[in-house]
Amino acid sequence: MSYFVRNLVELNYEVIGEGIPFIFLHGLGGDIEQPKNVYKPIEGVKLIVLDQRGHGKSEITDWKTLDFDTLADDVIGLAKYLKLEQFYLAGISMGAGVSTNIAIRYPEFVKGLVLIRIAWLDQPMEKQIKTWFENMEKYLHMENGKELFIQDDMYKRLIEETPQVAASLLRFFDDPNAIKNPNKFKIMPSKQPINKLADLEKIKAPTMILSNQQDPIHPFQYGDIYKKYIKDVNEYEITSKAVDEKKHLEELNSYLRQFIQG
Repeated sequence: MSYFVRNLVELNYEVIGEGIPFIFLHGLGGDIEQPKNVYKPIEGVKLIVLDQRGHGKSEITDWKTLDFDTLADDVIGLAKYLKLEQFYLAGISMGAGVSTNIAIRYPEFVKGLVLIRIAWLDQPMEKQIKTWFENMEKYLHMENGKELFIQDDMYKRLIEETPQVAASLLRFFDDPNAIKNPNKFKIMPSKQPINKLADLEKIKAPTMILSNQQDPIHPFQYGDIYKKYIKDVNEYEITSKAVDEKKHLEELNSYLRQFIQG
């Protein structure tokens, strides 16, 4: 466990292995354990993971600073701190949004870009998805939040209609970091990673998009939309975690290995 400080905010990161630098960013509510658990080590690759501000062991001193530009600037701050001239970059969900922001605003740093389960376009999350997160955030502030959340009509509907979403939200009530900093679940769904879709044309790095069906928070069609604007891009469909988590991880890592080693 290591820390660096940017604008008086202490951020936790970890470097694993030696070789080609590969920064892998977690999703909303996650921490460095998410990419570490997803990624299977590739020989000759140095994995770099970061608790984004307000997540994991990283601080947040002002919730007004929580947006995609700031999270992107944190990653570039870490890259400069580690004296990285270029790196491969991947992100899951919110991490994909941050990675997209970096590739547009700091193209000179990004050697290759991997976007996994895109959750945002050029606007806040869809109204229904925002409502799910906002409702969960409300209960995370409460002492008996988990029990009250389970009794909520919205959760009961999710159990019937999209049980994978219900399970995804419910797990945060057993996560001390989510309970400590629940505000992010209300703030980030209302943010947008890019100003307009045409900005995707500014991405210079070779890009790979990994998407899957059966995932309401990460609409499959978002990958198709990104693909229309990014010049050097390949998109692949992988198995949903809700269908077969082991196969999902095997396919994801197979594509990652081919992309970085290739």
